[in-house]
Amino acid sequence: MSLNNHRMTSSDRQKEWQTAAGVKCTARTVRNRLLGAGLKSCKARKKKKPFINEKQRRARLRFAKDHKDWTAEDWSKVIFSDESNFQLCPTPGRLMVRWRPGEAYKPQCPAQTVKFGGGSVMIWGCFSKAGIGQICLCEGLMNQATYKVVLEEHLLPSALTMFTNSEDWFFQQDNAPCHTARSPPPP
Repeated sequence: MSLNNHRMTSSDRQKEWQTAAGVKCTARTVRNRLLGAGLKSCKARKKKKPFINEKQRRARLRFAKDHKDWTAEDWSKVIFSDESNFQLCPTPGRLMVRWRPGEAYKPQCPAQTVKFGGGSVMIWGCFSKAGIGQICLCEGLMNQATYKVVLEEHLLPSALTMFTNSEDWFFQQDNAPCHTARSPPPP
C-alpha cells in the first residue's frame, strides 16, 4: 500500500487497512511496520528541475541529436537567455512522504513547486562565451509583447557588444510560451 501511494499518512493507511482487510491496529503500529520495511517518513524534496512532458522530452532529444557534433567553436557563437522568477513569499507547507533508500526522487515523492505564487520579481538576462549581457527587471508577467521589448532593448545591444560580426552568432532560448507565441504582423 505504501509503495502505491508514497504520500498517504500512517493514520490513513491504518484506516484503509482496517477497512480493506479488517485488521485492527494503531497508526503507531503502522509507522513501526513501515520503518521496519525501510520506509521512513521524510519531508518531500523539492524537484530541482521543472516537470517535463513527453513532447518536451522528444524535443530535447531531437535538439541533442541535432547538435551532438557541434564543436566548442560552434557553441562559442551562441548567446543564451533566460528569465527567473524570484518568490517574495515562498510557498508554505510541509509534505511528509515515505520512501526507501534511493527512492527520494521517484515521481511520487518530491514536493511539487509552483513557479508563480505569492509576490515575485522576474529578472531576464543573457550570456555567452564572450561574457555576460544586460540584465532586465521585468514588470508584471512575461508575455510575447514584453519579451519582444526585452529582446530589442537588451538582447540585441548585448549581442552587439559580445560579437564583432553581427551575423556570426546564434540566439538560444528555452521555448517558453511567451518566446514562441505568434504575433500578428505589423500593420
